[in-house]
Amino acid sequence: MKKKINSILILLLFFAVFSSCKKEDEGGNGGLNSLIRTSAELAGSNCPGGGLKVEIGLDENRNGALDNAEVNTTSYICNNSPKTYVASIAQSGTNPPVSTVINNSLNLTIAWSRLSDGHYKGILNQNLDLAKSIILSNYIDVYCKFQSSNEISLDNACGGVNSYCDDFSGLNIEIRVY
Repeated sequence: MKKKINSILILLLFFAVFSSCKKEDEGGNGGLNSLIRTSAELAGSNCPGGGLKVEIGLDENRNGALDNAEVNTTSYICNNSPKTYVASIAQSGTNPPVSTVINNSLNLTIAWSRLSDGHYKGILNQNLDLAKSIILSNYIDVYCKFQSSNEISLDNACGGVNSYCDDFSGLNIEIRVY
């Protein structure tokens, strides 16, 4: 990530220096310097996972600092780290599954219900952007998928075609939102 940010900053500096300087005019006034100011961008609408704010402008008052009034371009370099929900899930008898949360930067809760042998539904406490979300599990015979932006299904196959069963433990799921 640092290498990417450094490369972008070098490119921005090159662009600012060679494209924004004004030539000296006939009245003897020198050209203006291009300046770049960077600051941390907190998680929000510009960068959901936080990142770096890059502001560019000309030093109109020639004080060597980019003042707020001199900023003419603002861009953001956002962190791409996904937010996650990681849990270990167990189920027995005709009871709904129970989650033991391991990591939860999404602040997500899942209310599980048992639909039938080996078929379960999880209702999320919030809607997720499905275009930026994935769900993973560690069991080859367990199928987890999004049914909607706030519902997931979990199906526990038992080795036969269309054969599903209850009673499992140690199932880990991870939901990532990028």
